[in-house]
Amino acid sequence: VPTFNDAALALAELRVDVGRPSDAMQALVRPLRANPRDPDLLVALAEALLALGREDEAISAISRVASDAPDHPGIRTLQGYLAHRDGREAEALQHWRVVAQSGHDDRWTTRARLALAEYSAGDMTPLTGALNALHMVAG
Repeated sequence: VPTFNDAALALAELRVDVGRPSDAMQALVRPLRANPRDPDLLVALAEALLALGREDEAISAISRVASDAPDHPGIRTLQGYLAHRDGREAEALQHWRVVAQSGHDDRWTTRARLALAEYSAGDMTPLTGALNALHMVAG
């Protein structure tokens, strides 16, 4: 039986995916109050913040998760996107490879694999490819 946090997380992820990151953040308010260090909730918050262009706040959320759960697939995938956007290709590829080879079957593993495939095909720039899949706009 899914918990309230599970439902809120699924709703937030869906809202980011359909381009409604403000609504995603609203879905996360109550669960984050109850569980302010939950890595899944913080990753969802970071993704919504990035989609809203609130990069400093997103990086803060990413840092909180990275200190508690450095191998969280969502954090590593987002770190890869940020590294790629900033031109740190080797770092981006390392993050995505770790996630892609983790054996998990989740949205982050899929996104890391997509990023690697797009990078290998030469079809990735900061404003296209997998970054658009996250509805992020480079600053």
